[in-house]
Amino acid sequence: MISTGTTTINSTEYKSTLIFQKNTVGVEAPNFFNMNIGEKFPGGVHGVFDFVSSQEKVFVDLATSFYHLYHDHIGEFLHQYEKTPNAKFLINITDVEHMNPLPENIRFFFKFLNDNNVDYQPIDLKKNNKFNINNFYYRNTQSESLEINNPSPKIYNMSQQYVKDKSAVADKKVFVSRKNFQDRDLSLLLKGRLPHQNDNRIDDEARLQEYVKTLGFEVVVPEDFKTFEEQINYFYTVKTIMSTTSSGFTNACFMRPGSTMIELTTPLIAFTSYGDGVLSKQSSAVEEIHHFYHLMASSMGHKYISIPNRNRSVEEIINFIEEDPALKNFMLQ
Repeated sequence: MISTGTTTINSTEYKSTLIFQKNTVGVEAPNFFNMNIGEKFPGGVHGVFDFVSSQEKVFVDLATSFYHLYHDHIGEFLHQYEKTPNAKFLINITDVEHMNPLPENIRFFFKFLNDNNVDYQPIDLKKNNKFNINNFYYRNTQSESLEINNPSPKIYNMSQQYVKDKSAVADKKVFVSRKNFQDRDLSLLLKGRLPHQNDNRIDDEARLQEYVKTLGFEVVVPEDFKTFEEQINYFYTVKTIMSTTSSGFTNACFMRPGSTMIELTTPLIAFTSYGDGVLSKQSSAVEEIHHFYHLMASSMGHKYISIPNRNRSVEEIINFIEEDPALKNFMLQ
């Protein structure tokens, strides 16, 4: 039992990924998702949500990033839904409400909620910024352990409801293209701190695509699928997925356990803000290796191969594969 100045919180640790703490006292909640509502919306109270009832409530955020949407937020929903299936899930749509059309991967989540008769309510913090609430759960980020309890299997199980032919052969080898995300200019943010001027993960995407085709890979742009259900069914028939480090690897959650992931492991750019933010002279930019997809492979039982892509050079990638006959033969299978 943890006591604070305004309320009492019961902390329950589950043997699963995302740990929630339960607030059992009826309170006015000025802080939502660890942000001060009054400071974020200083124009006074725009509206009041009244969620005081005997029913359990759960806050669920939504991200715009494909990876973080599924692994941070839908993964968190799936975890808690198992524990409290009769709760009302309060879906924070503030960051996605303006998106028109709504991306298929987000639209699919709401389809899943509707298809499974989940009790939920979308909430927009721009319209309502005060909450009267009790019996609610909120995310305790200090208690989660993605290294041990990655949510990928829960996402896979969720997707199985939409697989049309579970006997379909998984024989595709796929390279996931980032062509829709090329040339995002970061020069103003980087200001010469790193040799990159953009967020490209490879210096010649077209050359890389032509090379992987010689190894028998199909090139797929996930955004080209008409529906997310179509995307799920496609990746259910994939045995090997390859990509530079990107959220496209989230599709490995829809592949059958024991498949193969080949990551062209690319350091990602991270900014540290000081003073007036990332544009201040005191701020820094660094490259970091993110182990998200290695953890995903481990939790799904996938085979995982990492090919270093530190310099974002397609020629270095080609040479690395061509100079290793065992690796090349494996990729040709």
